[in-house]
Amino acid sequence: MRSTSLGRQLWAITQLTRLDKPWGTVLLLWPTMWALWLATEGIPPYHLLGIFLCGGVFMRACGCVLNDVCDQDIDVNVDRTKGRPLASGHLSTKTALLVAIGLAGLAAGLLWFLNRTTQWLAVIGIILTMIYPTTKRWLTCPQLFLGMTFAWGIPMAFAASGHALGYTCWLLYAATACWIVGYDTIYAMQDLEDDRKLAIHTLPKYLNGDIFWLTSGLYGVFWLVLGAIGAMLAFNHYFYVGWLFAGYLLLAQLMVLKSGHGQYLAAFKSNQWVGFWLWLGVVLGTF
Repeated sequence: MRSTSLGRQLWAITQLTRLDKPWGTVLLLWPTMWALWLATEGIPPYHLLGIFLCGGVFMRACGCVLNDVCDQDIDVNVDRTKGRPLASGHLSTKTALLVAIGLAGLAAGLLWFLNRTTQWLAVIGIILTMIYPTTKRWLTCPQLFLGMTFAWGIPMAFAASGHALGYTCWLLYAATACWIVGYDTIYAMQDLEDDRKLAIHTLPKYLNGDIFWLTSGLYGVFWLVLGAIGAMLAFNHYFYVGWLFAGYLLLAQLMVLKSGHGQYLAAFKSNQWVGFWLWLGVVLGTF
């Protein structure tokens, strides 16, 4: 009986941290991987690769826990989220906070192996992660704040590689933030009808569900800036193969929005492959 109870609690923690749904973690990691390969000219040290992979997993999980702690009163009123461990009562808030502290501690331990600039940037990243779960209550476009937060691994990767945070870093950061705002706006469309009944803010709610042109603009800026970065860094033609594949996937998402068929989760998930093709383009483009 005790082992069954423990197993249920471990599964609830797995759901709380979204380790059972890894696509959010994958989306967090891709921009950091682009930045590592760019900053190190295609040869990232293995220790940096390991630190950023583990750090991304820990901080994404921690952010999910904090989000659920803040949103449990909202989640019970939304069809998609009412079964989450805190909203459903399968896990206590105290346990969730202990999990968050543990994950934050693991992530903080990795900072010991990074330089001072990266450590200070990580502090900013932690603050952003802590603030984000509250933004839907006071910010009209919480997706913008998520973009700033999710892309923060980019300046950290440049700093950890010993590079100055120059225009390439901040161009990549701004463009990636546009991509994140775009795909999270698509993701938020799933909850539009429930969100309309609640005292919270989202871009789809603000735009009354008409997100096609905003998302098109954000994706267009992202894709064109990534292409411009490739040109500035004189990447070979292999980069543009990945860039074109990524562009095709972005266009396919926009066609889903245009069709109005409501396949928002599938469109959102396809961004994992956008990230992959751009990473592969960067890797091959530096040869």
